[in-house]
Amino acid sequence: MTGVKHSEETIAKMRLAKFNKSLSLETRTAIGLSVKTRIKIQVTDLETNQTINYNSLTSAAKALNIKVQILSNYFRRGQSKPYRGRYILKKL
Repeated sequence: MTGVKHSEETIAKMRLAKFNKSLSLETRTAIGLSVKTRIKIQVTDLETNQTINYNSLTSAAKALNIKVQILSNYFRRGQSKPYRGRYILKKL
């Protein structure tokens, strides 16, 4: 057996210490700048002629109810036909 088994009391103290911790504005800004650049996506619905811009692949995938990997593959493969015959996807 390796390591130490923490008691329930110690675990509760660690949770409380982490819960009460807040990040400064400088720290949050630094974290935000260190995050990878997001790919902005424009989605045009051919049925409703509505165009929506998304700040990331993740938000676009959630809105279309598909996996992020599907959008990633769409752009990686250089596809140009409408996705599902309904959505035109463009990188911004």
